[in-house]
Amino acid sequence: MIRYDSHLSQVGRRTPASGPARLDALLSGYQDIAPLSGEDAAALPTEIVHAALIIAFHRDYRHNIRFPDPAKSSIHNEMIQFVDSVEKATSLRG
Repeated sequence: MIRYDSHLSQVGRRTPASGPARLDALLSGYQDIAPLSGEDAAALPTEIVHAALIIAFHRDYRHNIRFPDPAKSSIHNEMIQFVDSVEKATSLRG
């Protein structure tokens, strides 16, 4: 399976508007070094969404429980737009 760090790199650099372009760039660069199997390519969107869920949980826990910060209390909601951009980008590919 494709390495976990590639999923987090996609999430860490998230920008809903650049989702499709960023996903394409990530896949192209990765394929140049270590081509993805069909199974890995098919699993990638789900794995990226999984990584986004982990980041959302971390943000919610950090800013609402561990170190409460009203200014950042809803930052975890950004992951919803990111997940939507990944799903849109992957559905456009067919």
